[in-house]
Amino acid sequence: MVIQVKVTAPGKAILHGEHTVVYGTKAIAISVGLYTTVHVQVRPGSDVFVSFGEVGLSHTLPLQELKDLKSSFNDNFSFLVLDNPDGINVNPNVSKLIDDYVTLKNGFTGTLRSAFEATFKAFVFIYLATFDELEPLSLTVETELPVGAGLGSSASFAVALAGGLLTAAGRTKSDNIDNDMINRWAFVSEKFVHGNPSGIDNTVATLGGAIMYQKGQPLVPLKCSDVRVLLVSTETPRSTKELVGRVAELKEKNPELHQQYMDEAIELVEKAIEELKNSGQIKPEYVEQNQVLLQNLNVSHPRLDIIVETAKKRDLRAKLTGAGGGGCAFVVLPPECSIDDVEKLKSDLTAQCDEFKFWSVPMGVSGVKIIPL
Repeated sequence: MVIQVKVTAPGKAILHGEHTVVYGTKAIAISVGLYTTVHVQVRPGSDVFVSFGEVGLSHTLPLQELKDLKSSFNDNFSFLVLDNPDGINVNPNVSKLIDDYVTLKNGFTGTLRSAFEATFKAFVFIYLATFDELEPLSLTVETELPVGAGLGSSASFAVALAGGLLTAAGRTKSDNIDNDMINRWAFVSEKFVHGNPSGIDNTVATLGGAIMYQKGQPLVPLKCSDVRVLLVSTETPRSTKELVGRVAELKEKNPELHQQYMDEAIELVEKAIEELKNSGQIKPEYVEQNQVLLQNLNVSHPRLDIIVETAKKRDLRAKLTGAGGGGCAFVVLPPECSIDDVEKLKSDLTAQCDEFKFWSVPMGVSGVKIIPL
């Protein structure tokens, strides 16, 4: 067993294909250089301490309670039985018992209560599964990613959590990382949070780089190198369900126009895939075309439009990422764009909305990293 370990995993952005991917077209997701870090450390005593540092939430769980909870599961609840390369089955009865336990220990409040409850349930499940003999642990979570902004914060957490617990339990090693194992256990965490996730977010956080996704098809890694962006958070909440509904409404009211946009999206994504395969680069003109398409689909937002138009005045190209309607956008920064140029753009944007938040980061970064301490 490892005494102490630190694991980091990046966030993600949707490069091309958001919304249209719902209708079976391809999409490209790419890793973003903002990270979630999980520290796992064996601690003295007889409890497990879990802390979500960024939001000031923490829980201390008596080890005996967790042992009693695990003993209430069926006899098939063991790592060797659960760790199936084809996918990990979460028994509904086990899930219900964990739900009841977390509800009993509930100390979460506020607008993100359900999300933090779900991640806490994921921790309990993975901890109980990965350790044959439960050990007193301290697990702390820190993240650079805004929560609920479409940058894959839950998947980044899921990968760092799975990597930390699997390493601490001796299931994988820092010098010989089993990415497939980490990814499938991270997918379990994503199921607790999202119910029926696609798997693309946790795969990007595990492997890094860029990945092509199409429903029902294997994920395809794509090369990506030396891409810098300015991420901008609009600090505007949005409902993914509502925004997906807008596109569905267009399909119902004007199926010909909806199909035209689908065809444009398919062509654009295919061109972007070829560019990544050939050069590993993001073409700014494709970013611009994609944003126009998303505006036509009525999923942009006035603050997103401000970002796009302000960047364009400085001959830079930007688009929303994720569901739209708020959330985040990214501005592609070409190699010749200096730090001073970026600061001028940030100043221009702040002059129009002082609530914007900025991160100048690379895209296409490496995936999960495990650092023994």
